[in-house]
Amino acid sequence: MFKKHDYDKTLTRLTGILTRLYYGEVLGVGELAEEFGVSTRTIQRDLHERLSGFPVEKAGQKWRMKKNHTLLGTLEAEETITLEILRQLSRSVGRGFYSRANRILRKLLTSEGSPFYVRGGVEEICDRLGDVQIIEEAIRNPQAISYTYTSAKGTKTVTVWPLKIISFEGYWYLMAYEPASALYKKYYLPGMSDLTTTGDSFSLPSDVSDRMESAINIWFRPEIEPYEVRLLVTGGAAKYLARRAFAPTQKILARHGDGSVEISCHITHDMEILPVVRYWHPEVLVVAPVDLKKRVIEDAKRFLENMDALG
Repeated sequence: MFKKHDYDKTLTRLTGILTRLYYGEVLGVGELAEEFGVSTRTIQRDLHERLSGFPVEKAGQKWRMKKNHTLLGTLEAEETITLEILRQLSRSVGRGFYSRANRILRKLLTSEGSPFYVRGGVEEICDRLGDVQIIEEAIRNPQAISYTYTSAKGTKTVTVWPLKIISFEGYWYLMAYEPASALYKKYYLPGMSDLTTTGDSFSLPSDVSDRMESAINIWFRPEIEPYEVRLLVTGGAAKYLARRAFAPTQKILARHGDGSVEISCHITHDMEILPVVRYWHPEVLVVAPVDLKKRVIEDAKRFLENMDALG
């Protein structure tokens, strides 16, 4: 049985490892074992089990933070990481305790005194932790799941291959492959009930999971080969979007003397990028592809026609 000082040492070690990973370091098991004075087996357990809820991945023989998850931080960032680790570790104590601890720790992370502010917040799903744990296990050890799904279209029983639990704009979804329709679909998590595993294993193409890292919003379609979009960004939008990427695949192709920038990204559906274009209208212009450019022009014409109709 672990004693209190054992938990203290574990928490200190996990905080140190995760903080260094967040700051962009690539770490080896051997060097971590030597630094913290523990066995390589302990470090392996830290990375594979205790930190499995964090966006860390193996890169060859070392470990790193997944792309686009690097945190530029200060001392307060380390405190935030500590709270996140506590939230993850509380799962092992039991579902009821985790539910209570999760609510408390999330309040601390978003409190007035916290150096971090999340605009809009994230939908609370503490009452769905049982289902989330079933889905997590089914994703890690690929097994099909079955559940009753209720939406505006009605209620039906669904069997799927779970891919990822995702949050877009604060709402939680399950991205999954539905064998019956041979389609990838997104299911709103609160609409799912009576969830169970079927015991049937499955295998999905690795590139489908990799593409999830490039998703911009709920319109993302993992089965579609991403295509490039090029934008010319002017005015105030240029400074903002050049500093803060709106997509994981965003690249700055050129900077012009008038302050405008040319940006590219890859999407799987026009609606991944159209909300960005509309939000920054008229300072974001579509250069390519031509079909998307035409769609934006038609949207602008309809907007002007509707404005004229108002008188």
